[in-house]
Amino acid sequence: MQNANQKQKAKPKGRPLASTNQETRKNLLDAAVMLFAKQGVSATSLAQIASHANLTPAMIHYYFKTREQLIEAVVRERVMNLISILWQDMDWLSGSPVEMVSLLIDHMIDAAEQMPWLPELWIKEMVTEGGQLRPILVSAIRKDNVAQILKTIKRWQDAGVFHSDIHPYYFFNALVTTVMTPLCVHRRWLQFVQKNPDKDYLDLTREALSKHCKTMLIHGILVHDRA
Repeated sequence: MQNANQKQKAKPKGRPLASTNQETRKNLLDAAVMLFAKQGVSATSLAQIASHANLTPAMIHYYFKTREQLIEAVVRERVMNLISILWQDMDWLSGSPVEMVSLLIDHMIDAAEQMPWLPELWIKEMVTEGGQLRPILVSAIRKDNVAQILKTIKRWQDAGVFHSDIHPYYFFNALVTTVMTPLCVHRRWLQFVQKNPDKDYLDLTREALSKHCKTMLIHGILVHDRA
């Protein structure tokens, strides 16, 4: 009887059960994206990812045959969530330039709150030259959406409501970087504030960041009368 109970309690060996596959794969992607954000893609080994996910390195190869497959999955199933949030319904293209900037900034802050690893990963792998995630992300972005954005900015410029000196190709990158950079150092600034409580002018709330980015960008895109 005891032997029978022991057999019933014995854990199955070999490949993971189908019911756990999805959760284990999710844990691997979560571990990978956290480590990529912290130390960069090139500095992160598969063994480190496996350890962070409490798995053996061999288990990674069950879900991802190569390192490249894992990196591509991180982009398409994690980083692309930012693009999905930014382009949800693309409502901002039907409004004014000011409405567009305001909505995109709020969407990006929303994305960073949902994905705390995003700002550091973006700066390390998307902005920095040689980032390994950038080519994959660029290839995954829908070209028709990009064309629609560029066409809208050109229309605004022709109408005289969007500064003509701003290059449409560079604008979107500048907008994302303007928001991601302060978000990337946000925790460090919070630590400074905690050590210097008398610095009450250091307002680091979501509202303060949103206002800061909107003020910088909106004043940059608007056409001002020249004396």
